[in-house]
Amino acid sequence: MNVFRYTGLSMWPSFQDDDQLVCRPAMLTDIQIGDCVLYRLADQRLAVHRVVGKDDGMLITRGDNLANCDRELVGAHQLLGIVTGRTRLGQTRRVHGRWRGRIWRHFSRLAGRCDPDRQARGGKLARGLRRFCTLPLHCLWRYGACRQRDGVLYWGIGNLVLAGRTADGTWHVPWPQKLLLDPACIKQRTSNS
Repeated sequence: MNVFRYTGLSMWPSFQDDDQLVCRPAMLTDIQIGDCVLYRLADQRLAVHRVVGKDDGMLITRGDNLANCDRELVGAHQLLGIVTGRTRLGQTRRVHGRWRGRIWRHFSRLAGRCDPDRQARGGKLARGLRRFCTLPLHCLWRYGACRQRDGVLYWGIGNLVLAGRTADGTWHVPWPQKLLLDPACIKQRTSNS
């Protein structure tokens, strides 16, 4: 098992910056359509994308957030393994592949358009949703508390971790939590405490 840090937008929102991905070695014959794979590109950079097809012993891949398949097919010599887990904000989740991975790819492509950071229509919709939910959820946010674990400060309600503070002191709220929670709200709550 190997653990590495993910950066980039090609698999967003399935994987987000600073997610820790767990990868286990796998043979090309073990890989199915819908699996997330780690592989080495021709220029020696690492990439994580989902398998969308197979062609003559090669894998056809595509990022969940991308409209088109990758130009470069993945061969057995490039394949480093299959992604089996993701850790975000100190919580580990299993990464599903095969038929669940296929469904998740379609869902995340649509859901990712509804992001408060986007300038397009989906971003406007997400910002409106967050403004609408701020007042009713304000009572719930009052019960939020900070906890420190492994040198990192997390903010959440009960066992549900909603945000984490980065090394530079800013609060990171990942998607989908940021649909309902503005990082400024956390900053205000934690500075008043």
